[in-house]
Amino acid sequence: MASSPSITYDVFLSFRGTDTRRGILSHLVKAFNQKQIETYVDYMLREGTEISHSLLTAIEQSQISLIIFSQDYASSRWCLDELVTIMKCRKQNGQIAIPVFYEVDPSWVRHQKGSYQDAFANHEKTSSRDKVQIWRQALNQAANLSGLHSSNFGNDAEFIEEIVKRVLQRLNQAYQCDPKEFVGIHEPIAELESVLCRESKAVLVVGLWGMGGIGKTTLASNIFNRLQYEFQGVCFLENVRERVQRYGMTHLKKELLSKLLEEKDVVPFIMPDGITNFAKRRLSRKAILLVLDDVNDPDQLEDLCGRGFEWFGPTTRIIVTTRDKHVLLVKQVDHIHEVKPLNDDESLKLFNLNAFKQNYDIERDQDHAELAMKLVTYANGIPLALKVLGSSLYGRSKEEWESQLSKLEKIPHVKIQNILRVSYNDLDRHDQNIFLYIACFFETDNAEQIKCLLDSCGYSTAIGLRNLHDKALISIAPKSMAMHDLIRDMGREVVREESPSNPGNRSRLWDPVDIYEVLKYNRVSSVLVLMYKLKFLRISCSWTRHGECLLRVPQGIESLSDELRLLEWNACPLKSLPSSFCAENLVKLMMMDSGLEKLWDGVQNIVNLKEVYLQGSRKLMELPDLSRALKLQVLNISECVSLRQVPSSIASCHNLLELNLSRCYELGSFHHCIYLESLKILFLDSCINLREFSLLLSTDSDTLPAKATAAMALENISLVDCCNLSLLPHNIGMLSSLKYLSLCRSYITCLPESIKHLSLLKSLNLRGCQMLQSLPELPSSITELDVIDCTSLETTTPSTFAYSDEQIETEIFAFANCIKLDHLTKKGIMEDACMRIKRAANTCLAAIKENEDDDRRALLVNPHYHYKVQGCLRENEIENEDGREYQYHHRVQFCLPGKQVPSWFTHRSRNKETMMTIELVLPHRASNDRFLGFILCVVVPKKGSSGILGCKYCIESVEYSSWWNPSPRVGVIDNVFLWYVGECCIDIVREMKENVCKLKVSFQFSIGGKIWTRDISQCGVHPIYASNVFKQGVVVTHMDDDNKNECDIEEQEQLP
Repeated sequence: MASSPSITYDVFLSFRGTDTRRGILSHLVKAFNQKQIETYVDYMLREGTEISHSLLTAIEQSQISLIIFSQDYASSRWCLDELVTIMKCRKQNGQIAIPVFYEVDPSWVRHQKGSYQDAFANHEKTSSRDKVQIWRQALNQAANLSGLHSSNFGNDAEFIEEIVKRVLQRLNQAYQCDPKEFVGIHEPIAELESVLCRESKAVLVVGLWGMGGIGKTTLASNIFNRLQYEFQGVCFLENVRERVQRYGMTHLKKELLSKLLEEKDVVPFIMPDGITNFAKRRLSRKAILLVLDDVNDPDQLEDLCGRGFEWFGPTTRIIVTTRDKHVLLVKQVDHIHEVKPLNDDESLKLFNLNAFKQNYDIERDQDHAELAMKLVTYANGIPLALKVLGSSLYGRSKEEWESQLSKLEKIPHVKIQNILRVSYNDLDRHDQNIFLYIACFFETDNAEQIKCLLDSCGYSTAIGLRNLHDKALISIAPKSMAMHDLIRDMGREVVREESPSNPGNRSRLWDPVDIYEVLKYNRVSSVLVLMYKLKFLRISCSWTRHGECLLRVPQGIESLSDELRLLEWNACPLKSLPSSFCAENLVKLMMMDSGLEKLWDGVQNIVNLKEVYLQGSRKLMELPDLSRALKLQVLNISECVSLRQVPSSIASCHNLLELNLSRCYELGSFHHCIYLESLKILFLDSCINLREFSLLLSTDSDTLPAKATAAMALENISLVDCCNLSLLPHNIGMLSSLKYLSLCRSYITCLPESIKHLSLLKSLNLRGCQMLQSLPELPSSITELDVIDCTSLETTTPSTFAYSDEQIETEIFAFANCIKLDHLTKKGIMEDACMRIKRAANTCLAAIKENEDDDRRALLVNPHYHYKVQGCLRENEIENEDGREYQYHHRVQFCLPGKQVPSWFTHRSRNKETMMTIELVLPHRASNDRFLGFILCVVVPKKGSSGILGCKYCIESVEYSSWWNPSPRVGVIDNVFLWYVGECCIDIVREMKENVCKLKVSFQFSIGGKIWTRDISQCGVHPIYASNVFKQGVVVTHMDDDNKNECDIEEQEQLP
C-alpha cells in the first residue's frame, strides 16, 4: 500500500542562487533558524542537466516548499525540474507550496513574460517540446497559488518577516492535522486550491457535491485550514441545514456578519431582505474565505450571500458543500466538484487508522486481515462508514469483529444510517416512493426500464430520478443506474420499520427470509390472491441437480393482482396464467424457461404491454391474440420448440422493434413481419424447417411489394443455422436500413447482386456457408466480413473490397480455411489488407498530430490537464480530465490461407521448439517522421489447437497486449493472421522525443495462452513510419499453380 513519505524538513527552499544567495536567501535562512524551522537549502552549484536523487528526496520529505521566483529563476533547468517535483508532491502528498515573488511580476511567471519569456526562448532550442510544456505547466500552477509579493512591502526586512509569519502559521496548522483526515484527499485539495486561487473578476464560488458521509466537510475543512491565513476575513458555517431548522436563518446571518465584519453587535446591519448597503460595501472590500457546509436549499445561499453572491467582491472565495447538486446549478456556481468514494487502498488505510489507531500492516495479522477486507468492502469507499466501523472495533477481539460483521448483514449500523437518512427525509413523498422502489426492487435495472414501469403507475419518474441523482442517492449513466450499497440498505431499513416484526404488513418484500416468513403458513396461491394491490412481482426459482425447479404449485394459482405492471417468474411451473387475471396494466412479462403451454385464453386488453420474454418455454404451443398489443416493442420466443406458427395478429404490433424466433424448430414459414414497419431486429437462428423467408417476396419486379416496404426499418437480420435456406430474395438491396446480416452455416450458394445497394451494411457473417462459391460486389460500408470455413468459395469480384471515407474503428476480413480460393483472389485480399492498414496508419497520424496540438494548448490553459494511454487493444481512446477523447486506434485484421509470413516483413521468426518471440530496436527518425505502429503476423498450421491468438509486447518497461478477436478455429489448412497495432504510437513517439537511446521492443506471441507452442509455425513484426507507409504498390510473388495456398507478399520496390 502506497504511503506518504515521512517528514524530515519543515521547509524546502527552491531558489536561483545567482539572484538570491547573497541577499534575501541568507536573511531568510537566518530568520528560519532563529524560529527553529528545519530548512533544507542546497548551496551546491548546480551542474549537469539532471536533478539529483538526494534533492528529490528532500523535496518529498518536506512539509512546505517555499519557491522564490526571481528574475533568473526560469533560466535554470534545475530550478524548473525542482518546481515540477514540488507541484507533483503538492498534488499527490498534499505538500504545502508557497510562491514568493521577489522583484518579479507574478504575471511574468504565470504567462512566461519578460525575463521568463527570454529564458524559455533558450529552452526551446535545447530541450524537447514536451519537456518545455511541462515546465510551463508547473510555472502556471505555482503562480496561480496564493503567495507573497515583494512589491507589497516597503523593504526586504518587512517582506522576510511576513514570509516567516506565513510559514509558521502553515506549519502550525500542518502539524496539528489528524492523518486520518488526509486519506485520499491530496489530489482533490490540489485541484480545488488551484481553482480557488485563480484570478477572477467577481466572487468565485466552488461547490462540493456528494452523498452523505462521502467526505465533503472533511475536504472543505482541510482547504479552509490551509488557506485561511491568506484572507482578511474567514468564516466556516457548519451544518447550515440543521442549524437553520433549529435556530433560524437570522441566527446564522448574525454569526456570519460578526465573524466577517469583526463586530459583536451586527443587528443594525441586518434588514428583512438582506443586509444594509454599507455592510455590503465593507464585505466587498475584504478578501474573504467563506465555507457554507451542508446547504440543502438555494434560498439559504441567497439569505447568507445575497442574490448572485452580491455581498462579496472579486477577492472573496466561497466553498459550498451540499448533497443536492440542484442547489449549485440553480445558483450557477463557478465550479462543481463531485466528491467520490475512496479506492480500495485508501479505504483500507483509513479503516486501519481508526481500528488500530495507526497505519497498521493488516496483511501480517491473519486473524483480522480477511475480516478487515470484508468490512472495507461493506463500506464501499465511504469515509464515514470506514471511520465508524473502524472505531467501533478498536481494541475488540476477533470474535467480536466476526459478530459485528454478522450483525451488519442483518441490520445497518445506526450511526451510518442516521447520516444517510437525512437525504431521504429531504425528499417529498413522490420521490421517496421512487427511491424505495429502486432500493428494494430496481437496484440493478437501468433508468429507462425504471421510467417505463413507474410511469405506468402514475409516477413522474424522469424528474424523480433527476432529483435522486442531484441529491447523490443514485448515479445515472446512459445505459445503467447504480445506488451505493449503504444507501440501498438505508432505504430497505425504512421499509423494515413499517412493520419490524411482521414482514407481511410491509409495502415491499425483497429478502428471501422475510418472504419465507410470509409464505411459511400459507400456500403461494392464497398469498398472491391476498396481494390485490401488488404492482411488481419477481419470483426466482432454485433448481435440483437434475435441473428440476424446487418451487411447485400443484393446484395452480387462483388469481393474480390486476395491478401488476411487471411479472417476472422464470421457470414458472404453471401451464397458463389464471383465467381471472386481467393483463390490462401489464407492461413487462418475463417467464423464461417456463412450463407454460399458453399464456391465457381469449383476447386480453393488453394495451400497455411493451416487452414479452418467453424464451426457453419448450412446451409453449401457441401465442395469444396480439391485436391489442399496440405498444409491444420486444417479443422474444426463442427456444419455444413446440411453437408451430406466429399468430397473424402480430401484424397489429406496429411498434414492435425486436422479434426473436431463434431455435423455434417447428416454425416452417414466416410472412408477417412485412407488416411491421418499426421492426429493427429479427432473429430466426436455427429455424431448421424454415424454407421460405418471406420478408421480401421474390417476384420478377425490381421493387419491393407495397406491403413489404414496412420492413425497411430492419437493421439486424440473423438466419444462423437455417440449413434449409438456400436463397435470399433478389431484391434484398431495398432494405436501406440494414446494418448486420448473419447467414452462418446456411445453404446459401450465392448472394443477390442487389446486396451492393445496402449502403449502411457494416457486418456480413457467412462463416461455415460451405455451398457458397463466390462473392458479388459488396457495399463500401462493409467493415466486417467473415467467410471462415466457406470451403467452396473460389472467387470474389474486384470491387468486393471497396471502402468508404467514413471514420472506422474496426475492420475484420476473415478468409481462413477457404481452401479453394484462387491465387488472384488471395492477391487481392492482401493488397486490400495493405491499403486498409495504410489508411489506419494515416488515421493514427492525424490523431497524433491533433493530440499534440491539443496537448500543447491544454497545458497552457488547464494546469491539471493530462492524458493517458490504454495499453490494450480493446481500449481505443485517450482521454483528458475535461472528458475529451482522442480516437487514435484503428483496428485492422485479416486472415487467409497461407504458409509464410510475407517476405517484406522486416522481422520474422520460425518455430524451432522455442517460444515465439521477436526483439527489435526502433532507431531514431527525423522529428516529422512519426512512428505509426506495427503490423503483426502469425502463421497457424493446420490441425493446431484453438484458442485466443495474441501478442504481448514490451516497450522499455510498459507492457501492451493485442489480441485477434474473435479467436481462430482449428484449421484444415495453414492460415496467415495479420493485424495492425497502433495503440502504442503516442507512447513511442514521446519516448523517441525524450530519450537519446534507441528503443528496445520485445514481442511474445501465443495461442490459447501458450507461449511455448508448436501451434504457431511463424510470426513476424513490421514497424511503419509516416515517411514511407506503403508508398508503392504490392504484388504477390512466390505463388504458382503448384503451391497456390502459399502466400508471400512483396512490394515492387521497398516497404518501410
